[in-house]
Amino acid sequence: RFFMKLHLDYPTMEQEENIVLMTTVQRDQRLEGVFDGPEILNYQRLVRRLPVARHIARYAVSLVTATRPRSDHTYDFIRQYIAWGAGPRASQSLVLAAKAHAIVRERLHVSIEDIQAVAAPVLRHRLRLSFEAESEGITVDEIVQRLLKVTPIPEPDKKVAKA
Repeated sequence: RFFMKLHLDYPTMEQEENIVLMTTVQRDQRLEGVFDGPEILNYQRLVRRLPVARHIARYAVSLVTATRPRSDHTYDFIRQYIAWGAGPRASQSLVLAAKAHAIVRERLHVSIEDIQAVAAPVLRHRLRLSFEAESEGITVDEIVQRLLKVTPIPEPDKKVAKA
């Protein structure tokens, strides 16, 4: 199972030139880890401990539910262009990715913008385009961006959900 699908582009010519120069010579290389196992586990715990407001969770669930063409809470363009929508794990992944996004930006709260920032990487491999979408050259990322524009942002609640 995959958490996200990232789009990685080719390096620039200058970057590729540097890659070639660094990797085609004989030299002793010592690789150093960025994180060790316990550090990774600590960061995972930190992400899970960060609270998320109920309206943020509601927004994530609304986005994911709206990707399902047979849902009562979807849009005509989803019914037209999506053959199969995202499941409940997408809602979980969306909130976890948004929490990590907030932490990387040194914030101790998750915002609507965090959900929006991670929506495409979290959803792009979970949606199956219809034949019509494919024949029209519509991408999943375009569908996600349109979904972000039309899905209402819930009003904040008074209480914070437990992490």
